[in-house]
Amino acid sequence: MSLSPVSAVDCRDLRIPLGDGVELSADLYPVPSGLPAPVVVMFTPYLKGDVSPLLLQVPALTEAGMNAVVVDIRGTGDSGGVFQGPLSVQEASDGAEVVQWLAKQEWSTGRVGLAGFSYPGAIQLLIAARRPEGLACIAPGTAPIDFYRDWTHRGAIPSHTNWAAMAFLHFGQKPEYASAALDFYYGAAQAAEDGPEFWQRSPSGVLADIEVPIMFIGGLYDYFARATLRGFDAATSPKRLVLGPWGHQYPQDPTELVDWYRYWLLDEGTDPTSSANVAVWRIGTEEWCFTTGRSIPAAPTVVSVGRTTIPVRATQFGWPLMVTPSPVDISMDMSTSSGMHLWGEDIVLELGHVAGDIEGAPLVRMRVTAEGCTDADVYTRLSLEHPDGWIEQLTEGRLRLSHRAIDTEKSARYQDGSLESLHHTHVDPQPLPGHSVEVLIEMLPTSVRVPEGGQLLLGVSAKRIDGVSRSAVITADELAIALPVLDVSTLD
Repeated sequence: MSLSPVSAVDCRDLRIPLGDGVELSADLYPVPSGLPAPVVVMFTPYLKGDVSPLLLQVPALTEAGMNAVVVDIRGTGDSGGVFQGPLSVQEASDGAEVVQWLAKQEWSTGRVGLAGFSYPGAIQLLIAARRPEGLACIAPGTAPIDFYRDWTHRGAIPSHTNWAAMAFLHFGQKPEYASAALDFYYGAAQAAEDGPEFWQRSPSGVLADIEVPIMFIGGLYDYFARATLRGFDAATSPKRLVLGPWGHQYPQDPTELVDWYRYWLLDEGTDPTSSANVAVWRIGTEEWCFTTGRSIPAAPTVVSVGRTTIPVRATQFGWPLMVTPSPVDISMDMSTSSGMHLWGEDIVLELGHVAGDIEGAPLVRMRVTAEGCTDADVYTRLSLEHPDGWIEQLTEGRLRLSHRAIDTEKSARYQDGSLESLHHTHVDPQPLPGHSVEVLIEMLPTSVRVPEGGQLLLGVSAKRIDGVSRSAVITADELAIALPVLDVSTLD
């Protein structure tokens, strides 16, 4: 599939008025017939004219009988107003107004669906929570739902640090738009601790307010995969989950997405939320697994590796880069400095063979004692060593050790009472003491069946973050990984 921008031959300019006098600029890609049709709309801060098939499958949508609309959000592209930072309250309000305006146009049948991945995926959730008239369904792809934990500070470690420079300097936005965006992103959004500025921009807090059907689309190699799974678990409206073998993008095949809109906007096909509403790609078998609802085992399978010494580097420079290959193009991580696949392992621990299907978020548990430092960033990676020796990245986790405190009431548990997912508080950081402390690191979700003769590997790296340029050591007692294995498993 071509990734070049969609042709503007069948594109019409729209100016959409808002209640406060600001106008938003949009492109309309009409259905070939010219008759009234439902509307699928994407809101973007990345310039509406740059839309490509992986951002929005415009040709597939219009051929299926739906108008496609791409909107420059407030303070970006050709729209008016001032950008107030990602996923702002104003932006969600604007989006709800636009949905209602689109539903009333003469070329619209009154039904509207939201589309887009990443930022355009997250804003869908905030708009839908406002329940605008005319909205019929949404399909957020690879979208963050927690502004702090998913986007700016994964594991309390700054992430996506290049985002604002990319979106407002490299993308050719109007110069007058850049100042407010850069001030917010490199000011308020880089606060070290979680707080209200992050909460009001996090769809996780309003998922229960959404009534329309939601299809959560995520990639097994995407840095927002945690959000995809948690969003699906928390949503209360009709829902579907698709977790596939790709990175930070929509799937290249538009069939699943187009069929979603065809059902909710055109009354064609079968209800995609009624049965087999979870589709997960299984690494190792290279096939889709379908279930009704998400499968969670009664208890995790725990693999212990015993006492381990982890070197703590004075800086991140000198780490081996990408010692295990990834199917994700490195540019996907470098463009925003997301860091999903940009680092290597200082130590690699063999976990052996695990029988059964692993599906969900692995948790690394260890008791650590630091020697020579009071804080450090720890990075963990789970990889699959195939029988022929080829090593494949599966998932990663990371945590700033001073942010190890967990809110157990907001964390999820297996039936046996052990923790299934974590909610680190990310407030009131605590330096490492002179004695051992428990640390839990949640990895991004994965889906894998270890082939016979293969095994799992746990890679670990660490760097100090207390302002001292000197190497140190962490001793990890009782280091173990809890794996969500769906079938009864045994270790070789």
